[in-house]
Amino acid sequence: MRIIISIILSLIFATSMAQFHRKKGPLFEVNGGVGVTPVFADIGDLSLGPALTAGFRYRMGDHLSLKLSVHSAIFLGDDLGTENKDRGLDYMTIIAEPSVQFEYTFFKEKKASNRHGKMTTRPKVRPYIFVGGGGVYFMPEVGGDDLSEVTTDYKKFSMAIVGGAGFLHHFQPHLLWGVELGGRYLMTDYLDGFSPGSSQSNDLYNFMTINLVYRWRYSALRK
Repeated sequence: MRIIISIILSLIFATSMAQFHRKKGPLFEVNGGVGVTPVFADIGDLSLGPALTAGFRYRMGDHLSLKLSVHSAIFLGDDLGTENKDRGLDYMTIIAEPSVQFEYTFFKEKKASNRHGKMTTRPKVRPYIFVGGGGVYFMPEVGGDDLSEVTTDYKKFSMAIVGGAGFLHHFQPHLLWGVELGGRYLMTDYLDGFSPGSSQSNDLYNFMTINLVYRWRYSALRK
């Protein structure tokens, strides 16, 4: 919890400093995307599920950005084909995750004219890394022949530490597309609704998404 609070306070400080030094109007982006979520849970080991994402990014400068996101996903898994196949459990979990992340983009974006004399953005592809935090609300359902070891005595909300990398490709003046891979480490071991007595680690999952991004600058603030 203290790590997440420190990250959020650092983001607020970085935002204030960047805004103080900015000479242009603020640059904003909204994005939406689809993808998959690999999840490492106690039932079924590694499982995959579909995911949706939407977000708002504030570009504070040439390299720094602050992004607010909402992710939703469905996780499905079972013990079939694993070392716990005799246990015979299966699960489905629906999650909703709001998060905030601080991004560092490696290359400075510049405007340049191409061979036809038109203004373009360089470089076209800009990779970035990010770190942040969020909260995960999850709704698991566990099935199987023997549910004697399954309990419902746990909270269905957990804080999460977020980190990962991605890239954006500029293909129109106001449009970009990109790919992002981010991991989530949770403060709970009940993402799949089950935690065996021998478990010594919490659950974690990833988001791998393809995103479409619309960008605009609030020119009314230019002076």
